This record gives sequence, structure tokens and C-alpha cells, in this order.
Amino acid sequence: DPYAKITFLKHKVQTAVVAKTLCPTWDEAFEFKVGTGKSKELMEKKSMNVGIKLFDSDKYGDHDEIGSVHFNAKTFPFGEELDEWMAL
Repeated sequence: DPYAKITFLKHKVQTAVVAKTLCPTWDEAFEFKVGTGKSKELMEKKSMNVGIKLFDSDKYGDHDEIGSVHFNAKTFPFGEELDEWMAL
């Protein structure tokens, strides 16, 4: 029953849980606003790390971490949708 937690700057979002599968597909989109104008210039100087952690949802007890991936959002085109496969 996997789900993902995504962090970017001060933003934190979570996908839906996909029940009873080892090959989940979420087909969800998240938009993170980083600002425009002067704030955009400040953001260009900051670290733009994105963290994605995958978990196995357990009905009882703690959820188990399956894996994680981190990347720098600055390596991707600004303002465009990201559709990328990454190894955990």
C-alpha cells in the first residue's frame, strides 16, 4: 500500500495511498510556486532540492520507508512539468 511524501522548500505534500500493489501509479500532479520577480531572483540563489520518500502504509503500527530520492530542481526547465523516472 505505497504512498509518497514530497518536500520542496517549505512545501510538503503527500500522494494518495495505492492499495495492494507493488507497482503503483499515482497520476497526480503537484504545483509548487517559487515566486516571481525579485523573489524569483532570490530563489535562484537558494538550494532547490526536492525530496521524495516512498512509504508502505500499514493499518497498524508505523509506516515502513521503502526508499527515497533527492534531486536539485534547478537541473530541470523552470516552469515546466516534470515527468521523470528516478532510481530509489
